[in-house]
Amino acid sequence: GAWACATEGAATDEAATDEAASPRDKFAEAMGKIADTVSNEPRFFKAEVARVEQVAAKTRDVTVLAEVSRELVPLVHAYKQIGQRGLARKPAAKASARGVEVPLSSAPPPIEVYEESLDRLRGDIASSDAKVALEPISTKHEVTLHANAAKHRLVYDLQPGDEIELGAFQGAGMSFRPIQFIFGYPTVLIAAAGDGVASAKALIECGASDRGLCFHMRESVHLYQREDPDGSLRYEDRHAHWADEFHVDVRRVAKGRTSGLQEAFDADDLVYDPDATAAIVFDGGDPGFRMAALKLFKEAGVGEAVTVSATKDGDAIFLENLAVTDDEKRKQGIA
Repeated sequence: GAWACATEGAATDEAATDEAASPRDKFAEAMGKIADTVSNEPRFFKAEVARVEQVAAKTRDVTVLAEVSRELVPLVHAYKQIGQRGLARKPAAKASARGVEVPLSSAPPPIEVYEESLDRLRGDIASSDAKVALEPISTKHEVTLHANAAKHRLVYDLQPGDEIELGAFQGAGMSFRPIQFIFGYPTVLIAAAGDGVASAKALIECGASDRGLCFHMRESVHLYQREDPDGSLRYEDRHAHWADEFHVDVRRVAKGRTSGLQEAFDADDLVYDPDATAAIVFDGGDPGFRMAALKLFKEAGVGEAVTVSATKDGDAIFLENLAVTDDEKRKQGIA
């Protein structure tokens, strides 16, 4: 009888503990189990070159069919935010070969692309199905590498049909969360130079995806794009499409002059409300251009809180496939 009472009491305690567990704890436990099923070790996957486009004198966009399946590429290694970089190396390279980091000029894959593999990773099945062991789904999606002849020769020399290996995408990318409110910031000003133009292109062509800023729904979006050393503008053939499809107007910034950005802004016919305007700086690694852009936007009355310039953590920090909320980041002192 005592044994039976003890067992019943223990069962009662366990039930009470289970009831006391918060929904957040239960969610974290479930997500932890999902994370355990996916290896977080960085892996390289073969990627075939689909097409190559010369976008500047010594710069090419190399579009490859990359692996994006969530069963094979965990979230921590995936391309999920504008500003991340690809990691490329030769096929059949040594396991210790790290590869070269390359800017990206295509938008992150929308969730619809890898939804099937994500559902399988979660264990979601139809009521008529039975759970059985299945081979991981391979999902290929176009990713464009923005390769410079001097810095990324391995990628720059690729031709359609060639193969390369892509590893974990690098960096956390840029967070546009402060300026996602479409009607709060109907005007967006963008300054871009060098390889930063590739990131600007990726953001523009996100369109209405969850990684973009829905420029087509805003009143005015102006891109101040600096000329390349030869005087050309990257993606000039796309500017008309950007204007029609995404409502983005491009303004030319003269090369070789520190005042070029200010002159382009002064010559613009833009009418805007500083309190309803946000700004983005894609400096392409040029600190002088970054300083000039930040100074310009500050003097134009754009608030610092809605001027996105530095590469920051994304909307969440991904640790072992667990999304850490803003509140948790603040508690941990990482926000």
